[in-house]
Amino acid sequence: MSKPLKTNPIEQFLYESRPYSLFFIAVYSIKFPENTVMIIAGITLMMCAAIIARLRLKHRGHIKW
Repeated sequence: MSKPLKTNPIEQFLYESRPYSLFFIAVYSIKFPENTVMIIAGITLMMCAAIIARLRLKHRGHIKW
């Protein structure tokens, strides 16, 4: 059996908070757009955050879809 890798707590925090960060950036860019590109980027970021969160939950066995 292999040993679990030791990770830096800061790296672990940044890794775990990435979907939430993307989601909040997406909401901000949709709520306060300077042009239409920001709206499109916000929607894209929101989809990326949802995909990342879903894949992590699926990989960790919390959901079955």
